[in-house]
Amino acid sequence: MDRPFSGSIVPMKYWQKEPNVKSVMIEIRRDLYMNEKTGTKSYNFNEIQKTISKIIKILAN
Repeated sequence: MDRPFSGSIVPMKYWQKEPNVKSVMIEIRRDLYMNEKTGTKSYNFNEIQKTISKIIKILAN
């Protein structure tokens, strides 16, 4: 957790000014969804995309 990066990105317009603004950073290893040498999508790209979309919807509610 929090490696290699920590924290998340919040637009400066809202940073420490708007208490209702929340932020989450989700990191996903590239080799899980693409061939890093060729840039082509992996066989499970669509499944990973669906899973990430579900997680975002859950967090948004």
